[in-house]
Amino acid sequence: MKVVSIRELLAYIALHGRSAWASLNAYYAVLEESELRPEVIWIVTESTFESQLPVLQEGFEVISIGFDLKPKVKSLVLPEGDIVEAGLEIGGLVESMKKDYRVALDITSARKPVVAGALLATADNKPDHIFYLMIDTLEDVSKPYPMIPRQHQRLHDLRQETRSPPR
Repeated sequence: MKVVSIRELLAYIALHGRSAWASLNAYYAVLEESELRPEVIWIVTESTFESQLPVLQEGFEVISIGFDLKPKVKSLVLPEGDIVEAGLEIGGLVESMKKDYRVALDITSARKPVVAGALLATADNKPDHIFYLMIDTLEDVSKPYPMIPRQHQRLHDLRQETRSPPR
């Protein structure tokens, strides 16, 4: 199933938490299952996971190359577990990106305070897409997206799935 079928100028914001694989696999799934192609990628993580940023940046760049893309990859480090600061920073990032881009927010890997802060802060200035890659097993999933059986994975665009049908 294609999540999105139109080409858009896109800023992709990956909210990263414990699992580098989850962040990278969600991005791979978005590229594989939609026609979205980011011009810029923001990796947003808490200070606890800041040491993973070089690996994540390289991973996003390598995956992008596989889809013939060369987005700018940037990062933002948040204080650990601070829902208010997460909301302020991510809300500001979404607002600034929406001036020039459609915005995709990936919540797959992030911890709850970051996700809650981001969603609360963007309630009035909504991202165009909110992605979540659901995997129905924890067994043997710390590997690249194409190596995990498709029947165990489902990419959700929560914005698309929760839009009310026209009356």
